Amino acid sequence: MLTPGSSRLFRNARDFCVASPPRFARCEGADMEAQFASTTELTPRGCLLRGKIATISLAVFIFTLDSALALSPRLAFPQYVRQDWTAETELPYNDRSVFALAQTPDGYLWAGADKGLLRFDGVRFTVFDTKGVSAMKSDTNRVLHVAADGSLWSGTVGGGLLHIQDGKFTSLTHEQGLLSDDIRAIAEAPAGTLWIGTPRGLNRLQASQVSTAAIKNTPPGTGVSAICAAKERQSIWLGLVDGGLIRMEGERFTTVISGGSEGGQPIVHLMEARDRTLWIGYHDGGVFRYLNGAQKQVIPASGTANGFMDFLEDKDGVIWISVFKKGVRRWCDGAECPLQPSRVFFVDQDIALTEDREGGLWFAGSSGNMTRLYEGAVVTLTTSEGLCDDNVRTVLAGRDGSVWIGTEKGLAHFQDGRIDPFPLAERFSDDFVLSLAEGIDGSLWVGTRNHGLKRMKDGLVFAYSAPDQMGTNEVRALNVARDGTIWIGTRRNGLSRFNGEHFSWLTRADGLASDEVRIIRESADGSLWLGLEHAGLTRYKDGKFTDFGLRDGLGKDEVRAIYEDREGTLWIGNNDGGLSRFKDTVPGVRHRRRDESD
Repeated sequence: MLTPGSSRLFRNARDFCVASPPRFARCEGADMEAQFASTTELTPRGCLLRGKIATISLAVFIFTLDSALALSPRLAFPQYVRQDWTAETELPYNDRSVFALAQTPDGYLWAGADKGLLRFDGVRFTVFDTKGVSAMKSDTNRVLHVAADGSLWSGTVGGGLLHIQDGKFTSLTHEQGLLSDDIRAIAEAPAGTLWIGTPRGLNRLQASQVSTAAIKNTPPGTGVSAICAAKERQSIWLGLVDGGLIRMEGERFTTVISGGSEGGQPIVHLMEARDRTLWIGYHDGGVFRYLNGAQKQVIPASGTANGFMDFLEDKDGVIWISVFKKGVRRWCDGAECPLQPSRVFFVDQDIALTEDREGGLWFAGSSGNMTRLYEGAVVTLTTSEGLCDDNVRTVLAGRDGSVWIGTEKGLAHFQDGRIDPFPLAERFSDDFVLSLAEGIDGSLWVGTRNHGLKRMKDGLVFAYSAPDQMGTNEVRALNVARDGTIWIGTRRNGLSRFNGEHFSWLTRADGLASDEVRIIRESADGSLWLGLEHAGLTRYKDGKFTDFGLRDGLGKDEVRAIYEDREGTLWIGNNDGGLSRFKDTVPGVRHRRRDESD
């Protein structure tokens, strides 16, 4: 659902604005790698680092607000901004597999890998392993959990639990009461109790004390391979290695799925969404949804599964699921919403998922890469989203908030977050659209390269073509004056004026400096400003032409754009001539070159 300030493909032309870049925490001052080589304490200084916005430029740009919201499912995959880190660039590994991702409240992004624990501050990665941190008992960090107090728990393979809080590393192993040093799952109850799943059963950590929690109605020592906290009644979901599913509420245990179900496949991942749907992942790659006593399969099992998967519910309630050999997929409002174009993401890898506080999604794979997707300040629309062509020649924002888009292969209409070819597109399918204007009666005027001028109103199309009315079929510029007059700039026939019934012409014979008119703009004082091919800038007022060119300071005599600001200053864009500024209080034209600034 679209909400004010949300990061979305906005519904109309009035909603355009620029976003701010993502933020990460960064620790400045001491060399943290050297610090960790000699101690197991961390003293972060917690400043904010602003990242970079990656800008893409293909066809049409829609500006959106940046807010701490998730990736919009309205966007196609290429419309997200993508940042990649690899072993060839900043990522400090090329043979590590990442199993888990998490961001702590101080802004650091943590990655649990098979050869250490990685921390990213927005600029660089720091690796913590058994060589540099004496409290670490294993380099394989398979599970990460950010606790309510902001500390980080890491479940390792063979090294028990690792806890990082206020810069200090501590560990818990079988010596402190864990049933096994192989940690499969971690979850936290609302009261702060930490539940730990191991191949030999369930542990509870409360008030710094480890205890064993017997699971009723199951054989002693039944392994717990997945845990998640329920959204209500302070209950806990337990996924067992024999495929059983248990709901634990205080001392009450309810068997939801009996062990041996689904072929006895271990449950390897659990997540309860905000709508109370429980997502269940099995070792064989099968994924189910459980709600109100009913279980439905959403991803079938696979013979190539290796037991790895990850679930994520983003801030907008979109469900992201990664399964080995099946890539990353997502569900919106209970139905799968594929990443367009139709394909899965990161196939043939174990992919860990997390969402940062800016709404960006992180993907870390087993092939030595890490990727962040986010919505940038610019969203690109292409033929994949409905444009007739990726070569856009002109754009018009209508008074109703919609946008008309003229391309080299026809006309498209953007409204209510989607692009559609105009309903009468068959009349324009071969047209190269050069110019657009909206009449005072709401009609749309379309100038084309090959088929003259067209007017669309109430579903009807009226054509004005050479030789009887136009004199040329190439209409380069259009402008609707405040009195309703249609001004038409052509390639060879100068400037035409249409009053609704008749065309009249102004050419070189009438004092126009060139018969090739590129751009037309009406200024606040009623003057008509013309950008001409190889003839500079011309003002038409009270029936007279006044020319401005190189001798007056114009950067180039090929004018491509004219804009009047609120102060009445004209800004003139030149072909390979920079930006020129014209002020009525200053005689002539002032020219600003590319390397100049105010």
